[in-house]
Amino acid sequence: YMVFKEGLIRDRDMQIIGEVGTVLIDNMKLSANYVLEKNLLGGSYKDPVVLMNLSTKQNPFYRAFAKLKKVYSTRFNFEVQDWQYKALTNTEKMGMKDERASYLIVEAGAHVLSTGEFLQATVVPDVNREFVAVDFPIAHETAPLVFAQVQNRNDAQVIVRTKDVAVNTCSVQLQTEEYLTDIGNEISNHTVGVISYSPNIV
Repeated sequence: YMVFKEGLIRDRDMQIIGEVGTVLIDNMKLSANYVLEKNLLGGSYKDPVVLMNLSTKQNPFYRAFAKLKKVYSTRFNFEVQDWQYKALTNTEKMGMKDERASYLIVEAGAHVLSTGEFLQATVVPDVNREFVAVDFPIAHETAPLVFAQVQNRNDAQVIVRTKDVAVNTCSVQLQTEEYLTDIGNEISNHTVGVISYSPNIV
């Protein structure tokens, strides 16, 4: 995921501060809208931030994304969510095999990795349709790569947009399908996890 290989992520003191892994999603779980659960390799985290991405193999799968349901200190729950305007049929779901979702977990805070890279994770509460400024715990030397995802949700399809990325800040907002916006569907406040990365040797 991102620039990291599968396995545990350690800081320069060799403490575990995150991990990268994959989850197998079988077609039966897809067809039943099954909520999947993944136990974390690193044991227990105090305040983990989770990012997920579907590793697409089948053509219809590009119409869906991994939706986090709940993040705990030792595990997280998620489901495969398709877009309402291009909903997957049950036949398409049943025809998928060996699909995988990749994930990245980082403990909230600023971390210098054993490889010298700089990785930070921030939890931002109460994000909605308006852009919200996010301050990084520590400024990067150069503008970092930034990734964000809603951490807990049960409602309609929602993604996170980012803009104005600088060494010490960025902005995030929630966005949903144009159809849902047109009919006045409101996005309630959500907690967003933001992970920033720079390859600078610190």
